[in-house]
Amino acid sequence: MHVNYLCSLDSIYCLTDIFFDIKSNHILHIIFLCFILAALLLFVFVIHFKLKNNSNRFLLLNNELSIENRELQLKNKELLASIRYASSIQKSFFSMELDLQKLLPDSFFLFKPRDIVSGDFLWTSIKDDKLFIALADCTGHGVPGAIVSIIANAVISNAVDFVSNNSPASILNKMHEDINKFFGNKDDSLMLKEGLDIGLCYIDKNNSILKYSGAYSSLFKINNGDLIEYKGAKKSVGYAKSNFEMEFYDETINYSINDIFYLSTDGYMDQFGGPFGKKFKQRRFKSLIMKLASLPMPRQKKELEKTLNEWKSGYDQIDDISVIGFAPYK
Repeated sequence: MHVNYLCSLDSIYCLTDIFFDIKSNHILHIIFLCFILAALLLFVFVIHFKLKNNSNRFLLLNNELSIENRELQLKNKELLASIRYASSIQKSFFSMELDLQKLLPDSFFLFKPRDIVSGDFLWTSIKDDKLFIALADCTGHGVPGAIVSIIANAVISNAVDFVSNNSPASILNKMHEDINKFFGNKDDSLMLKEGLDIGLCYIDKNNSILKYSGAYSSLFKINNGDLIEYKGAKKSVGYAKSNFEMEFYDETINYSINDIFYLSTDGYMDQFGGPFGKKFKQRRFKSLIMKLASLPMPRQKKELEKTLNEWKSGYDQIDDISVIGFAPYK
């Protein structure tokens, strides 16, 4: 019996050891799980802290960007207001369609600046009962072109008053000299490449005579479906490096009741568009005005604008666009 008792005690001790071993392992598991949980909590806390910190930085940055954006919008608004005001000043210097129609009732002026202000301009004047009409395209467009255009407008008025024989070629030669002096500089590195392409007409309505001179600009005459092109000199007015030995020349034209004349800057012909994204080009422009010449002037203007819009659909306007048409006999 004593032996059995001892065996029972040993069994109890064994069971106790097993229980404590199991309990110890369970505690270790709990501690391990607690450690993992604590690590996860710490990880979540760190991530949350960083996200919150980044969110605060983002909000701060976004607030700064919003402030800068508002400032840029305000400056842009002020700049646009200044440019629009400059456009009003520019227009007060130049002739518009009504000025052209006062001199030549059967006429039109299509004018589409690329920007708010333009490097193209129409100029008209009367001297000794004779009419002067010019269409000019100054270097560049936008603000630079507008600055040159205002200077050129003053120069052409001065040249017309200065030249006694009323020759368009003499006027262009005088303009070339004056603009070159205005923009010229002895230091070639500072020499400005400013100037203009221009077509200038002198019209004597009493004798049905038109004199023309051009600087990289053509005058087109259409009579009963036939087109004649009077090409100007291959030389710009005022460009510092233009050939001074080459002078502008006059074309003298005796016009009749059916003659219609057109002047255009290169903007219409250089516009990209059509199915293949190519330039409109002079050949297509000539064909167009030949087709439109029999129509009333207001209708011609609408058709020119419609054709242009259809051609450049999907493409940005690349330059200022100006076209005038007139029938001097009527």
